[in-house]
Amino acid sequence: MNQDPKDQEFDIDPAEPTGSTDETIVLPGDESRPQQVARGGQDGPKYEVVRALGKGGFAWVYLVKNLYLDRLEALKILSAKLVEDKDVVDRFVKEARISANFNHQNIVTIFEVERAGYWSNFKAPSKVITRHEEPFVYFTMSFIEGDTATKLIRTHGRIPDKRAIKIAMDTCQALEYAHSKGIVHRDIKPDNILVDRRNQGIVSDFGIAKVADQTRLTAAGTFMGTARYVSPEQAMGQEIDGRSDIYSLGVTLYEMVTGTVPFDSEAWMTVLYAHIHQPPDPPETFHKGIDRDLQAIILKMLEKKPENRFQNARHCYTALAATYQKLGGDDISTSPLDEIHTRPQVLKSQATDATVMQRDINRPPVREDKPIGKAPKATLSRNMAIAVLAVLMLIALWFVPKWFAPPEPAPVQNGTVIISAYPTGELVAINDSTGASISVTEKRLPLVLDLPEDEYTIYVSFQGNQQKMVALVRPGSPARTHATFAFTDNLLLMDDLK
Repeated sequence: MNQDPKDQEFDIDPAEPTGSTDETIVLPGDESRPQQVARGGQDGPKYEVVRALGKGGFAWVYLVKNLYLDRLEALKILSAKLVEDKDVVDRFVKEARISANFNHQNIVTIFEVERAGYWSNFKAPSKVITRHEEPFVYFTMSFIEGDTATKLIRTHGRIPDKRAIKIAMDTCQALEYAHSKGIVHRDIKPDNILVDRRNQGIVSDFGIAKVADQTRLTAAGTFMGTARYVSPEQAMGQEIDGRSDIYSLGVTLYEMVTGTVPFDSEAWMTVLYAHIHQPPDPPETFHKGIDRDLQAIILKMLEKKPENRFQNARHCYTALAATYQKLGGDDISTSPLDEIHTRPQVLKSQATDATVMQRDINRPPVREDKPIGKAPKATLSRNMAIAVLAVLMLIALWFVPKWFAPPEPAPVQNGTVIISAYPTGELVAINDSTGASISVTEKRLPLVLDLPEDEYTIYVSFQGNQQKMVALVRPGSPARTHATFAFTDNLLLMDDLK
């Protein structure tokens, strides 16, 4: 039987890495299924399934369109084997709702958590409907246009040092935020780090991590996907804290810069044993040109004992940031380091002429052997005085304008401002300290803007409500502004998220 071409959009080829899609395919809904009145008072389905994005050991992920808000979101439906146990479902829903309260630019935003989903709230093809039995557990989250770190590694073999460091720094910021809320991710790996079009690392799956960790040992095949990134204390079933996430990020960073994990085997127990007992090969074994400071950071993250690692994500971020700045930082115009030492500092012709001129100036004058008459003493004295006066006048002409000239203004440097809002919003206006309006093409939040150093007044709105914020933009450290709007619709389960 031939497969409907539309249904192929909802299959995942296991040989191909999964990631985001650049095109939207709108599919007809299943009109034969009854439609329910969805929460919030709007009739008809809330979501339209566009296509499959990926499939993991615990869930399918789909690109969906939120028909109420007219935006793309990601839908994750948990697999049946994860939700057979009611206690597991309870734990998952609790964890996911805690994560839904997270508000951080490096963490995927969870919009809705539902433990009893029905297809009457979706427009979906029959193939997807038959794949997931009702009632199913799902949550929706922000859709990131980009790829997972896994896909970047598979596509390019490895990720350049500077880009990998930036992704790891963003992950550290996400972990620092989550750890401050008492949440350990437990499953940091390239599959769970999304990289958007601005090369910003965004961490996903905070909600599912703890539940998945407790069910992994029941399915060896599923565990294999995470065993490569597990910390020694996690492998031994001990209590873990944020330093376990730092170890897993170390494995991830190792793989990003070398293209391989430090420990690998077909037998997952062998991998766990290696994490507990064997030291990793230095990254330079696989990547000869790796920066030495970066290698030292990775090896510190991979220390077997938690007390020997970075003690928190902030310390890890600081070390990575120093190396990142050494390699050029955020200046995309910076040339590769191997080109800097070979580029001439000035034009050769100019350098040659300048050298000759300097040499001629410093060379003592050559006296011609030409007989001349003896000059009178008075004439010599007068000539000497004129020469001295001329030299003094030249010196005055050179220095006096500089003494009285106004100082040159310091060049204006640019900084970054991050503008965000909950649950979402649009930029209305942004003015500098003189009141002049700054032109911005993109209005939908969140936004990351590069602006000259100054104080800015920012106006954002949501559902007719407007807020005013002030941002002090300085080079070196991004300014952050965030608006929180009262949200009258109960579609996001706000009562459950309190």
